[in-house]
Amino acid sequence: MDTDAYWDDSPSKGVGSGASPTPRAASRASGLMTQDNPLLDETVSTLKAGTKDDLMSLTMQPGPSTPVAASPTGVRTPQSPTTGKWLHWSDLSLLGRKEAIHELLIPIATFLGQVFGFQQYQEETDVDGQPCKIASSLENQVEHVAHILANMLPLCREKNKSNEAPDVIFRKTVATLHKKMLQNYFKWARFLNLQESMNHLEWAIIAANLGHDPEALTQLSIAHSPERVLSLQLRQLMLFFLIWGEAANLRHCPECLMFIFHCCLDELVTGEQLCQPFNPAAREDFLDAIVTPFYNFLHAETQKTVKAEPYASAAEGITYDDFNECFWDTFVVLTLICPTSTARGSVEGEQKHSHYFYLRGTLLKVEADLEEQAEKKLEKKSRLDLIFHKTYREQRSWAHVFFNFRRVYILHAILFQVLVLSAFKGWSWEYMGTGVLTHLAMEILHDITALALGPLNVNIPKLETWESFLKRAGGKWAWFFTKAVVMAVLVHFYVSSLDKFKLISAVYSAFWLCSYLFNRNGYVLKLAICSSFPFFHWEMRTYTTSGKEMAVPWDVFWQYAMFWVVVFTLKILFAYFLVIKPLVEPTDQLWDRRFLNTGDSKWHPDGDLLLILLRWAAPTLMFFADTGVFYILLSSACSAAYGVYLKLGCVSDWPELVHKFGDLPALFNKKCMPKEVQETPPPSTESMLSEDARNPATLRFALAWNEIIERLRTNDLLSNEEHDSMRYEIVDVGEDPAVKDFFEGLEYAVYPNLLSSPVFCASALESADISHYPSKAIIMAQAKDLTVFLLVQLRVVRFEDRNAVAGLLTA
Repeated sequence: MDTDAYWDDSPSKGVGSGASPTPRAASRASGLMTQDNPLLDETVSTLKAGTKDDLMSLTMQPGPSTPVAASPTGVRTPQSPTTGKWLHWSDLSLLGRKEAIHELLIPIATFLGQVFGFQQYQEETDVDGQPCKIASSLENQVEHVAHILANMLPLCREKNKSNEAPDVIFRKTVATLHKKMLQNYFKWARFLNLQESMNHLEWAIIAANLGHDPEALTQLSIAHSPERVLSLQLRQLMLFFLIWGEAANLRHCPECLMFIFHCCLDELVTGEQLCQPFNPAAREDFLDAIVTPFYNFLHAETQKTVKAEPYASAAEGITYDDFNECFWDTFVVLTLICPTSTARGSVEGEQKHSHYFYLRGTLLKVEADLEEQAEKKLEKKSRLDLIFHKTYREQRSWAHVFFNFRRVYILHAILFQVLVLSAFKGWSWEYMGTGVLTHLAMEILHDITALALGPLNVNIPKLETWESFLKRAGGKWAWFFTKAVVMAVLVHFYVSSLDKFKLISAVYSAFWLCSYLFNRNGYVLKLAICSSFPFFHWEMRTYTTSGKEMAVPWDVFWQYAMFWVVVFTLKILFAYFLVIKPLVEPTDQLWDRRFLNTGDSKWHPDGDLLLILLRWAAPTLMFFADTGVFYILLSSACSAAYGVYLKLGCVSDWPELVHKFGDLPALFNKKCMPKEVQETPPPSTESMLSEDARNPATLRFALAWNEIIERLRTNDLLSNEEHDSMRYEIVDVGEDPAVKDFFEGLEYAVYPNLLSSPVFCASALESADISHYPSKAIIMAQAKDLTVFLLVQLRVVRFEDRNAVAGLLTA
């Protein structure tokens, strides 16, 4: 299937006569956008509110690139894929589905490779010295996407209980993968307001498919046909995977990949005219023009840190994290692709180019400058140094331990204070409320640590909450003094008015408890937008940073939370009853009596305070350190119980392997095979042949087991004799009519000799009784089948009499 075979010829309005359209022109034709260039929400609203005729009237925006002399005659739209074996994937094996999807993706990937210059092949020489072409990055990614979609198809079919057509299931599978792979790009682009430069069908599909509006994707399918939506989704997926495949070390910078993807997507759908011929990019143009400049810049910056003196500050060079975070800065993004007003040509008559055009030109200029500096033997200084900058300047100090793990220390300090007060004074809020003083004191200590470590210099704005607004509005000093004032007020009320202190401490505790609860699991309670008064605008957000998804599924969260609840419950019970409670009486005695007989002094008023501190030092340190012990004990117990439930390690020695080997095919199919594969019907019971040896479940396990044995032999962990004795022998029905008729066209798995013979079963040998052998029934049935087969092949028994002889042997 070539590229042009995927398109049908259909004329387009407003396009003059000329040469046939190129694949790039066809690609631009499939990317629609409204003429009046509305924002994303308006686009989705139009798609929802408009009739079918209104939606079909959406016109196409011109597209970019290097102009050449020819002009196209019309636009070709994606052909409705109503034929082809990929629509009948349910009748195909995994390999068949993969090959069918591979055939569908090849023209899309080839077209993208021609536009951007992805590596399609490498020229090598074969053993005979003849030139040949070896498939490269492009073919690898086509194989990658085909494998993913082929494996997702059965899962998507299980989720859709209604009997939908295979092509509908395929479109839903593509939409599922499309949503999963591009959801981070969607959030990133919305954060930087890049959707304003992407108001076309491609962006509308991304928005609708990622849940921005559940009805929009359906309306898009009605307006532009499901095949067109499917074509655009496949193109976006292939473009993303092709960029990832070429990215080298840029794979460590997901925001950089999203930025490149955005520029490439813009290249496909914008430009001066509806259709333009283009000169195909060089074979490795994307690697040379996009990946290499970024890689060289990161390599040079990394060398600055490597060559720095030991224990020097990490502020010498830009790290991967700094480089990645810079792509959340609007200035950096617009500097690389030019402002939208310039790039789109707001001035009449100005030449318009895509974001990719400007990015490629900027990076090529950077490489040219470095080469010129190298020729003149000047100090290399990249233009990218003026664009990218440090986003975090670390000052190395032991205080970072407390700064980074303050929540852990605060939790332990408050728990320890509450347990000690309850042991001495009982469970009274008059004493329990003093925990807020400890919490506030630790928070102030954390602010002092932050001020001592210096500014963090993060260029990304904090999350728009009331607390972060105060931090950014008044600075860290103002926030520090605010906490200090609150601390003074609490201490004042504790000394002067205990009732007011109880009320204030309860409010303070409720506020911080809500804050901790809603900041866990990636869910944030957004108190206010900074432009409005707090508590007037409530919103739930499913991520705590603008850049990456933090939320985990709720079922996983509650399992994790309950695990830690049990850990701290055990810790608290142990500390209270076995450590703190026994120290109450000795502490009271030391406090009331003076064993040292030193008299009163301002340095030791009671004489025994030092003894009390020494007596409590070891239990206090143990309380802060033994959480890891309880974690290890409980995780070990849970892991062991879960392993027993999964039957992990049930085969630990050779006798166990021989004893359990007959159960392995069923366990393998239950745990490793999809549900639809497990439901494969067994063979007919009318035959006298062993049903177990012809069972598809046994055959699947036999193939997997043979692969394990092959790997063990390859790694020289088995000898040749052991390798031959431990493999399943698969009787190939092949083209031999006699063999095919005897086994009724089904493959037949012969159990391994070393695992099926009673000679290797210790219990059977010791008792001299074959009935003790666990695989007796299976082996006897197979011995009968193979004996009859041998007699038929030797023509001792006629083929028609095989069932009678088998029945005689069974009796």
